Amino acid sequence: MIGYQVRRTKIAEATYTWFEHLLHNPTQGFRWLVESNGHWTLAKTAAGDARTPSENARPSTWASATGHFQTAKAETAYVIGEFPGS
Repeated sequence: MIGYQVRRTKIAEATYTWFEHLLHNPTQGFRWLVESNGHWTLAKTAAGDARTPSENARPSTWASATGHFQTAKAETAYVIGEFPGS
């Protein structure tokens, strides 16, 4: 594990918090281990470019899949370690 952060977002009057652990392996690359409300997810960055349209356009697309669940802005409440640049 090379990085850890606490993330949160507020939707309506509720605040949601989750925890992200950034893992790195020289042969496997980066992976995110995310814990939210007792549930764990292992994820990796999607290949290719995701395109996010303006608010009045169609939902975001990636690899010809289209969909939109919810819009919210997340913030980092705490961070320690190293993270790759964007």
